[in-house]
Amino acid sequence: MDLLIRNGRVIDPANGLDGPADVLIRDGAVSRVGPGLAAPPGTPAIDAAGRVVAPGFIDIHVHLREPGYEYKETIATGTRAAAAGGFTAVACMANTSPVNDTRAVTDYILAQARAAASGAAPGARATILESANGLARTLMRLHADRGVTIQLDVAPDHIVRGQREDLDEMLGNLLDNACKWARARVVVSSTVQNGRVSVTVDDDGPGIEPSMRQIVLQRGVRADQAAPGSGLGLAIVRDLAEVYGGSIALDRSPLGGLRAALQLPASANGDRS
Repeated sequence: MDLLIRNGRVIDPANGLDGPADVLIRDGAVSRVGPGLAAPPGTPAIDAAGRVVAPGFIDIHVHLREPGYEYKETIATGTRAAAAGGFTAVACMANTSPVNDTRAVTDYILAQARAAASGAAPGARATILESANGLARTLMRLHADRGVTIQLDVAPDHIVRGQREDLDEMLGNLLDNACKWARARVVVSSTVQNGRVSVTVDDDGPGIEPSMRQIVLQRGVRADQAAPGSGLGLAIVRDLAEVYGGSIALDRSPLGGLRAALQLPASANGDRS
């Protein structure tokens, strides 16, 4: 991103600046600061007369309250308020439920923060096969002692609208869950229809009772309370999918275990069946 900010009051304590100046941004980074700057032809310009131009502020004590207390504040509302006030980084307190004292809860908060910012990257695209390949290699190594195999039936041109990190988060949670419960086999497949990509993750494990399939999509719920885990994985998938206008559903798999069906909007270049 290139941008020229003109006529603002530039305040930068680290460099001893406090006065009128222009700021030239090239490729998303500050290139020059000074009076009367020239910019390459076609560079967008903003007149900041009467406004302060400064490095982003950092708030090291923020109560975002999600998960658990969304009626007080959410990650989306808290971070948007911070950005509106010029804060570009925040440190959230651990007064959540469950308390943020595990990696699982931290990963959930980071995933929600990325989801809240997803609208800032409307042109983002992610390829299902690229994400699934990397995740499959990692998980097969982790479960090598059990002999679990992951079969990918995914076309290389199945592409979704969204950030790669978010697709990795969704597929990673679904594949991790499938590998954890599979006896020997996990299959990932994808189709495209009516502008939507459907990704299914099947396993040959014990599956989940129909009465529990909606319940386990809720935050903090596990199908087997004796099994390790935080119960946040499927909730992360559901929340991220909904942010992108998608959905997640659980059903019985043809392999005998669980089928997780993730639907996401296809990118314009990947909208082919």
